[in-house]
Amino acid sequence: MIAFALALAAVLDPVLVGVAELEVSGPFEHVVLISGSALTVLHGPLAAGESRRVDVPFVGWERTAAPPQHEAEHAVRFLGWSEDDREERWRALPRGLRGRPTPTSAGFFPRTRTGGLVTLVAAGLAVLLVRRRSRAVLAIGAVAATVLGMPFVVSLPASAVFVLEGDAASGTWVRVEARRGECAVDSRTLLAVALDRPSRGALETSIDLAEPERWTLRAPGRQWIAWRAGPAGGELTASENRLGDLDRVWVRSAGGFFEARGPWPEGTALPPLRASDPPPGWLAAGSPPGAGVLLARFADPAGEAGWVRLVGFTTESR
Repeated sequence: MIAFALALAAVLDPVLVGVAELEVSGPFEHVVLISGSALTVLHGPLAAGESRRVDVPFVGWERTAAPPQHEAEHAVRFLGWSEDDREERWRALPRGLRGRPTPTSAGFFPRTRTGGLVTLVAAGLAVLLVRRRSRAVLAIGAVAATVLGMPFVVSLPASAVFVLEGDAASGTWVRVEARRGECAVDSRTLLAVALDRPSRGALETSIDLAEPERWTLRAPGRQWIAWRAGPAGGELTASENRLGDLDRVWVRSAGGFFEARGPWPEGTALPPLRASDPPPGWLAAGSPPGAGVLLARFADPAGEAGWVRLVGFTTESR
């Protein structure tokens, strides 16, 4: 079969997506291709007499289906459905790398503060003391609501969240990235994508002929999840960090609990134990029982929220 996979976030089995091989001829500024409710826009310009071959993804199209329609019959020629090893690479991944809980880029990330709890208790006691004076009760309630609401106002989500999912036994890494509304992917490293509420609204794929391997996927108000091949040569063992600078680290033995470590600079050995908050619940939830696990946060992921989840990790040095 074809190309790459459109996997639903809660389902392990991907829905295949067709990748058509097209020949486009100038002159044109752009060409729009239509596949059901999905649009693909090829951006030129392409001069008269110029032609280019390009691979174009279509959600829901398979190799045996009829070719998609397009606005300019003279500008586009359908050469066939592309053959590549993307599906084989996806299927060859360890099952755990395809089925762990995915990150999310949606909503607020509130932080509970001790000051907020103290404010709540103090406000309750004050209301009991002045419960017969309605104006005082309203004033206390307003102040408490303002203080308790402050953490929710200032804690905004990152524009994108990614997790490097690792399998220590096979040495395989996959980058799982969540973005809202728009997701830019490199077709050469893309393994699969998912979209929440996949049957609602229009989908658009934008391809610039100057960079035909870069696909920009758009679905306003919805979240994309993209699985990409992980970093080549990335390795994380107790004796050395070859993945990148990590500012928060938690390690769990096969039968134990998560214990905090870190920070863990690149090129150094696993740091000793230290007191710290527990790992995020959504990140720890993807840890299978009976296996050693390392969870971590990247120190400087270029404006994104970057995390690591490595299953099969051991604290024994190699």
